[in-house]
Amino acid sequence: IMQQWGACLLDRFSAHQHSSFVYALEVLIVQYYEEPAAKGMLGELFHRMTSVGLQTLSRMAANLDECRELVEDYFGIFDRCVQNYPELICTSQILPATLELANTALTVSQRDAASAVFAFVQNIVQYAATTYCPEAVKAVVASVAPHNLRTAMGLVVSVPPYYIQNMIPSLMHAICMSSPGQSQQWMSAAMAVLPPGVVSSAALPSAIAQLTSSRLWDVERALSDIGYRCEQLVMRNRNAMK
Repeated sequence: IMQQWGACLLDRFSAHQHSSFVYALEVLIVQYYEEPAAKGMLGELFHRMTSVGLQTLSRMAANLDECRELVEDYFGIFDRCVQNYPELICTSQILPATLELANTALTVSQRDAASAVFAFVQNIVQYAATTYCPEAVKAVVASVAPHNLRTAMGLVVSVPPYYIQNMIPSLMHAICMSSPGQSQQWMSAAMAVLPPGVVSSAALPSAIAQLTSSRLWDVERALSDIGYRCEQLVMRNRNAMK
């Protein structure tokens, strides 16, 4: 029966890229992946179906909000596997491309889709910082992490919905804590996206120190201040156009 279910899911998803098929795969993995008779089949199904999902989302990369359900379930199943079945992530040939796509998907505005993407990026960064993560995975995650910081700072500039604002500090903190030796350099590059005047050159070193602090509340406080300044700038520009 499991083989039939798997074949059916793959056929249907290949023909019609509905997110419900990915969610169904996630349910199967949660329920049966630890069963020796099912593990190999479900692992193969994960790799084949996520490849189809990646192809679909890559074609829609410029308009990911239009396929937000697939964004939510695609990154949702990757996040589930990072937390519970990391061997599936470590053997995924499309992990580098998925991480690159996730950086783009951080800008999705729909709440559930954004939550799935933020959770995946944060959890894989934290997994990559562990001693049991394979070196190849560590290297791939580290290559994308600076871009994640830059994208997250760009979101602050755009003054996103409050639920996205609330997710940014934890993501930035996780990235910086994953590589303390490089975090200040990465954050300095990320802050280049800020409009002039949001953080003065004199205040920049202090801001970088706060944003890369080991204490999450320091990061939250610094981003709150930067976010407020960006919001005021957006309002001034809006009023000037009236």
